[in-house]
Amino acid sequence: MKGSFVIQLTKLEDGLNRLDFDIDNSFFENLEYAKVKEVEGKLVVEIEKSESTHKLWLQVHTKVRLSCDRCNELIFIPVNNKHKLVIKQTDEEVTYEDEDIITLGKNKSEFDLAPIIYDIINISIPLKVSCDIEGAEKKCDEELLAKLNNTESENNEKEIDPRWEKLKILKNN
Repeated sequence: MKGSFVIQLTKLEDGLNRLDFDIDNSFFENLEYAKVKEVEGKLVVEIEKSESTHKLWLQVHTKVRLSCDRCNELIFIPVNNKHKLVIKQTDEEVTYEDEDIITLGKNKSEFDLAPIIYDIINISIPLKVSCDIEGAEKKCDEELLAKLNNTESENNEKEIDPRWEKLKILKNN
């Protein structure tokens, strides 16, 4: 994950801070198994800083390029999500069961948001990607879908091997 998504915690002023980041293809560049290879968009981070706690509100507004599961056409689909995160700086080792609370030592001065952004984007991608998704730039190629449907119906019409037919009878009993 390339790009600088590191927050310098010590440089933040007390109160509300706002940071804007650009998310582009370099973010997923070195991730061999990432589903997303092309992305463009923004990350807006609002941080409320107090003495030992930082409350973060992350808003991801991107478009990711994926293959349609039906026609295999490459399409950009919108990915928008919000996430809240709390960073606590303490002297002692504390582990919370809540994954939205992160503890850092008092001596830590920065925090990298890249793994969190990666998770937010991947969790926001629908399980079934198709050109029918609201905001997708294209629609499925009707000619290709017609050919696929035609091939499926031809496969269904083929004669079934008599041995399998007898097994089907057993299955249905």
